[in-house]
Amino acid sequence: MDPKLAKRPAFASGNINLAISTASRKLTVSADPRDKTLAPGGETKVDVQVKDNRGEPVGNSEVAIVVVDESVLALSRYVIGDPMDTFYTARGTGTTDYHLRKDVLLGNPEDLKKQPPPATSCETA
Repeated sequence: MDPKLAKRPAFASGNINLAISTASRKLTVSADPRDKTLAPGGETKVDVQVKDNRGEPVGNSEVAIVVVDESVLALSRYVIGDPMDTFYTARGTGTTDYHLRKDVLLGNPEDLKKQPPPATSCETA
């Protein structure tokens, strides 16, 4: 080994989390039943509006409506979460570092400029 070279190879890694605003992807959904209360088995229609972050209607949007007795939700202390937290959750980097450089031997770069020794031929009997 050349004493002028570093004792070991140097390596480094890093990452940065870039926070990207999801405000432009947030939709406002309103669902207004035409009848505010219903008897069990009753029917009503629901007027649904979907608007983008500028308040403009979103064409061809799809909405799933779930009808539940509020008292059942209150008994179980169920809270409907923000779907933005589900769709835009923080994720890992998806990369792994393997530090194998300790196994690399450093040599003299001048050795690469030298011609390799001639190949020896093997004699067969």
